[in-house]
Amino acid sequence: MKFCGKCGAQLDDNATFCGSCGAAQEVQAQPAAAQTNNDPIMDKVNSITKGNPVKIIIAAVAAVVAIFAIIFITRSVIGSGALTAKGAVKKYVKAVAAQDFKKILNYSMTKPMYKASEMTKKEFIEEYGDFYDKDDAYKIKDFKVKKVKTYSGKKVKDYNEDFYDEYDVKPHIKKLAVVTVTYKVYDEDSEDWEKVEKQYTTYKYHGNWYVLRSLP
Repeated sequence: MKFCGKCGAQLDDNATFCGSCGAAQEVQAQPAAAQTNNDPIMDKVNSITKGNPVKIIIAAVAAVVAIFAIIFITRSVIGSGALTAKGAVKKYVKAVAAQDFKKILNYSMTKPMYKASEMTKKEFIEEYGDFYDKDDAYKIKDFKVKKVKTYSGKKVKDYNEDFYDEYDVKPHIKKLAVVTVTYKVYDEDSEDWEKVEKQYTTYKYHGNWYVLRSLP
């Protein structure tokens, strides 16, 4: 119960005016109900951080680190490659110029390719690594992509089937792309830059692109 501020008459708690004198009455606001969070993820974060901004930042950083760790582990299992066909060719060309056989394998070989060759990466390096000498490395510059022609559907299906028929291994290739590039190679003899143009066939495996090489 409450009383009129003007005449003192007794009123109901929710009365907006006085029944005796007609004076308007103030209505007390009801306390707002506590908001609840229906997001289970945020509930978990809040339960860990308890609203502490420093802990929230630490938790966010930890989540980002975990994501990158998953990506790193995944790439370690299935190989390196590149996110685009152009990127795969560029990395491959640079690896060849540097005579870095490990990187050459990273940008060309996948798990099915190793299985088809009946060799591990380590065995590949032991068998063919001596053919690549870093003393024979050469300089390149002005790498440019002229054209990329991508294939999918029947052409890729036929390639997968032919590969399986020959090696009894499924390559799981999703797409093929022919990448035409130009770049300049430094000629030590003439002490000048020579422009070259080449085509590379690339393939997409588990989201990454690789340069297709002949298997031994």
